Amino acid sequence: MSRMVRPRLVARLLQQCRREVGGSSAARTPALKWPLDENTRLSTRMLDVEKHWRETTTGEGMTGPPVKNNKSTYVLSMFPYPSGALHMGHLRVYTISDVIARYYRADGHEVIHPIGWDAFGLPAENAARERGVDPGEWTKSNIESMKDQLLKTGIHFDWDREINTSSPDFYRWTQWIFTQMHRAGLVRRGMNEVNWDPVDNTVLAAEQIDENGCSWRSGAVAEKRRMNTWLIETPKYAKRLLDGLSSLDGRWHEVADIQSNWIGRCDVRRFMMPVRTRDSPFTSSSSLEFLDLRLSDPLSLPSAAFVLLSATDSLVRGDGRNKEQPYISSLEVLNVVTGRFIPIVVVPKEYLDGTSAAYGGLAPEYVLGARLSHEEADAQLAASLGLELKNEKRGGTVANMTLNDVEEIAAFGGYGGYVTSRNLMDWAVSRQRAWGTPIPIILGEDGSSSAIHAEKLPLLSEQRGRKVEGLTSSSYETDTLDTFFDSAWYYLRYLDPRNQKQLVDPSLAARHMPVDVYVGGVEHAALHLYYARFFSYFLADIGAVKYEGTLEPFKHLVPQGIVKGLTYVDETTGRYVKESDVDLSGTKPRVRVDCTTEGVTAGKELSVKYEKMSKSKHNGVDPVKVLEQDGIDLARLQLLDTSSPRAPINWGESDSSGIKRWLDRMSWVVNAYVEGRKGAERGYAAKTAAVERKEEELREAYNYFVRNVGMTLEVLHLLNTSIARLQGLTNALRKMDKEVLAHSVQAERCIYALITMLQVFAPHTAAELYAAVQQVQPIEMKTAARVSEQPWPEVDADAIIDLTLHVNGVNCGRAPVQRPLVEDLSLEELITRASTHEHKSMIDWLREKQGVIKKATTEGRKGSFITLSLEALDANGEKVSEEKIKKQLDEMAKVRIRLAREEKKKEKKKKAQ
Repeated sequence: MSRMVRPRLVARLLQQCRREVGGSSAARTPALKWPLDENTRLSTRMLDVEKHWRETTTGEGMTGPPVKNNKSTYVLSMFPYPSGALHMGHLRVYTISDVIARYYRADGHEVIHPIGWDAFGLPAENAARERGVDPGEWTKSNIESMKDQLLKTGIHFDWDREINTSSPDFYRWTQWIFTQMHRAGLVRRGMNEVNWDPVDNTVLAAEQIDENGCSWRSGAVAEKRRMNTWLIETPKYAKRLLDGLSSLDGRWHEVADIQSNWIGRCDVRRFMMPVRTRDSPFTSSSSLEFLDLRLSDPLSLPSAAFVLLSATDSLVRGDGRNKEQPYISSLEVLNVVTGRFIPIVVVPKEYLDGTSAAYGGLAPEYVLGARLSHEEADAQLAASLGLELKNEKRGGTVANMTLNDVEEIAAFGGYGGYVTSRNLMDWAVSRQRAWGTPIPIILGEDGSSSAIHAEKLPLLSEQRGRKVEGLTSSSYETDTLDTFFDSAWYYLRYLDPRNQKQLVDPSLAARHMPVDVYVGGVEHAALHLYYARFFSYFLADIGAVKYEGTLEPFKHLVPQGIVKGLTYVDETTGRYVKESDVDLSGTKPRVRVDCTTEGVTAGKELSVKYEKMSKSKHNGVDPVKVLEQDGIDLARLQLLDTSSPRAPINWGESDSSGIKRWLDRMSWVVNAYVEGRKGAERGYAAKTAAVERKEEELREAYNYFVRNVGMTLEVLHLLNTSIARLQGLTNALRKMDKEVLAHSVQAERCIYALITMLQVFAPHTAAELYAAVQQVQPIEMKTAARVSEQPWPEVDADAIIDLTLHVNGVNCGRAPVQRPLVEDLSLEELITRASTHEHKSMIDWLREKQGVIKKATTEGRKGSFITLSLEALDANGEKVSEEKIKKQLDEMAKVRIRLAREEKKKEKKKKAQ
């Protein structure tokens, strides 16, 4: 045997050993015969490929590269309500989170990607009642059905972390959180105006009422009622939660604005003023009625003579009085600072907007329809009602009160006094239904109440309303908690789902929180995220959890748009028609003669539009059928390639032909590589001049596409752009001669990078392509047994990366810079670098024209980007406004354009000479 043959034989044996170590031959051998013959297209064999690789890409056989540097990443998608059937919206949100989780796993992170069930709620209770079954059994059946469907999607969840909010093991800790809030003084029972569903006979949350004021379930018009209910004092956290958004602006995008608008301005102090009927006996424990008074000038409270209240307020709305003129109510409120009761004056609408002549040109500020009396503005009103407008003085003590005095007196009595929002109200959590977390409260016949001790939890559903053992005059609360209470903390339980002693081990929360990427519908940007943030702050306050450097539960949000379906509508009647009842043979869709849809006329022309999928619109698409017909990878690529995660999708508007052409271009590249390597002298073939000439071009392509795919996945979360970059890399390789693909080290590196990055989007296809290239001896590439074990590609040490500047949350542009110049700089050195080179113009403007840079932070990814974030103040100490920053960016852009034109003229003139 010659010297040339022996090394090649040894190399073959080593390569064969690498392919067969650690599993069956089926796990290493491709599903198809590579190189493919001219009659075989990868795009037509997707179901065969999926069947072959299913276990190693989504099941227990799935593996990953070693974890680097003890890195941990928590990727979470909003958990589903177990309705019993998946819809395309589910498939989209979980595919997005799965791609992101697979990316981090491929990049050497320990990844948490859990799933569970938001199982309590009125729909299950109603469905169970209609069918005469137990809601628990109905829910359990639906969970089994949906879990079976999810397992068919190819999405890799951590099923060992599965939770169910209707399980006593879970809601025991939901109840524990409620009791801790009760202990902290954040829970009270009182009269409150609520939205009432007269059909389902329960309170509705704001999100459960549509734009027409109707219940989302029953369709009935929601009624306003005053009810005795359990309330959580979330306004006490409003200012902190509003301020906390400043650290999230750059990552939460429009969701931060939605949260900010939901909370509102926090520039008033709240005083809860007990209400009684005039001259009736009063004790603080017996009062369930409070007037929620918000004051911008709390020092006016000690001397207030009376309170002005809008005639539309629920306290007085039904008192039977004429609301067209001011009058003194039969109710009065306790001035919580002086301890004396003062009258309530009910005023019509014109007093609230300052148009009444009684103001004499003054218009004192109303907040939530109420304010305190004003000596000048209300002189005429007081005289007409026989009320005195004078200071309440007791030896000068009241008149000399400071702001601190007012706050302390109010806080001591449990009447507030803290800074809060102008509009945010207490959270009414009581629900008059059975299928929910039982409220862990014992009610006495005398009106008293107490929270159940932690060691007695959980209070089970069947115990609601029963007498308490050993306390004959007491019974358990019958109401259950709003389901938002369950979803406000579930992200913590995923970290420690079997812990019987704590809701979560604090060390696990410290290691894995906050959630790195949270994926879900933008419709939850107000209430759900607000409550989740409130719970996170509260649990940190009592020491139950502690995150490093933050109280926020979610770092990055990826809000996803809805999936719309093709809809046929009779515009005359507004009725929706099933697709099976539509005749599409002509130029316009019409109702079929044998139509089964009620209320439509045969032959009638129909309108076609894309609307949110629903049963009533007959436009739903079964995702399981889509997967069975097209295959998992093709369905995933269609969902992800159509638009960015935030944008809505019109499902079926575009076909999969473009994706299929891309898959076939990739298979051509792999084919050329496999054919070329099989025919080459492995590692001994001399490079031709043609190959040498392409090496640098391919190296630049490798660095560009690897950097951009990582950036769009990890930072921008633009998965459609990531796919576009993979298509760009495919096109760059498709243009190369087969000789280059067979012998170029850089081409080989690009091919392996393409397949490795493809796995997060199309795991079965990537596994097949990887197995194909593994059949031949690589030129230099170090390979793993499976694509899932191949480390994520890294850019070269001297590659170009982006240095991006953010000022007060505004993106001020990115500049290309070589890695060695910036990656190892300290924060101070990076600021100096940006100030003198890449972002000199903007930072000069901030310093010279505005004021000071108060704070600077940096984040980035090695080999991809560095983001420098500055908090800049103007000369008055206020944050430089977004408007000013954007105006300066426009001016800088104009300067660049002018300079570019001048340079172009110089070049043109030089050539002419």
